[in-house]
Amino acid sequence: MAAAAGFAAGFNPRVASRCGLLREAGKARAPMLGGDAAGRECRFMTDLEIGFRASALDVDRAMVLLIDVQEKLLPLIRGHDRIVTACCKLLEGVRVFDLPVLATEQYPHGLGPTHAPLAQRLHAAGAAVLEKPTFSAYGHVPVRQALRELDRPQIIVVGIEAHVCVLQTALDLWTTDYDVFVCADAVGSRGQCDYEQALARLRQEGVYVGTVESMLFELCRQCDTPHFKRLIEVIKSYPPA
Repeated sequence: MAAAAGFAAGFNPRVASRCGLLREAGKARAPMLGGDAAGRECRFMTDLEIGFRASALDVDRAMVLLIDVQEKLLPLIRGHDRIVTACCKLLEGVRVFDLPVLATEQYPHGLGPTHAPLAQRLHAAGAAVLEKPTFSAYGHVPVRQALRELDRPQIIVVGIEAHVCVLQTALDLWTTDYDVFVCADAVGSRGQCDYEQALARLRQEGVYVGTVESMLFELCRQCDTPHFKRLIEVIKSYPPA
């Protein structure tokens, strides 16, 4: 949890790594693969660079934010079965690592509650489900406060719709110096063009876009741990779409 504490104190690994500050820190070095035909000296990575690479998900710094996967909106979304499956896979996978989870609902009186299979998994994870009036989850003060209390600088964002609430939330989080990861297989929109353009915009702005399975394996890091044995059972339960 030291990394999370450092983030709360004002240290931002993303900014530090981009500015090259981490290259000056740490005594121990690990060589990068590859060489130079002319025999020039290879660049080395410090322990801090390896541990704080902004694009590397870390179990002590990451959390999940599930956005507005609600009963009345979900059937209108292209690929909604895929989205539900991917979200279930993610929620079960991150339980292996005890990652915190937070969920939101947009106007539940009209759009209904969170889809039941996901609601069950949220309950099992002890996750709060917060109602919001804003399209950006981060634009709603109670959500913003909950994220601050969780104190996790890396946020995996999933849900609907990709081009509205997911997009605005991810960009607001990114602008506020969170490292944001969006699972392409766990987000969606009513229109295919909206979905594709949302992912393109996210990538253009610097948000990390991947898949649920890729991110779960990145959190796990290696195969010789009890975590891996539990994770692989989750992976087997949800074959790739």
